[in-house]
Amino acid sequence: MRENLRIACLLRGSDPSCVQEAVSRWRLAPVADRRFHRLSLGNRQRTGLAVALQHRPRLIVLDEPGNALDPASVIVLRDHLTEQARDGAAILVSSHHLDEVARIADRILLMNAGQLIGELDPAGRDLERVFFERIRVNDEQRATEGEPTP
Repeated sequence: MRENLRIACLLRGSDPSCVQEAVSRWRLAPVADRRFHRLSLGNRQRTGLAVALQHRPRLIVLDEPGNALDPASVIVLRDHLTEQARDGAAILVSSHHLDEVARIADRILLMNAGQLIGELDPAGRDLERVFFERIRVNDEQRATEGEPTP
């Protein structure tokens, strides 16, 4: 797994010290010398996040980044994304975990069937209920208009 991080670092022309920093940040030391395909799903996810974020990109696009992460790793992810945003990175996260997204988001946009259908206030109450209700209403509107539902 460490080799995956090293290769990604080299491909991006980053300082090789970012590998050890990523291993430490993502708590991958116990599995650092294992082959990637032998890692658990959670360790694979942490490795993928480490590879994607170790060079401190200015644009970050993540799809369900918390998938298969344990609670401690979710906190590492949250802290890392918050730090990156504070340093000026633009971050787009696609997720169904609105409670987690709301902890770090400036804006929450709603998409359904590939269409932007609205926005939620990250500080709003009961985000999941509001989210599901807006999706339900949008599905009904599209069905009424003869559009296929997902």
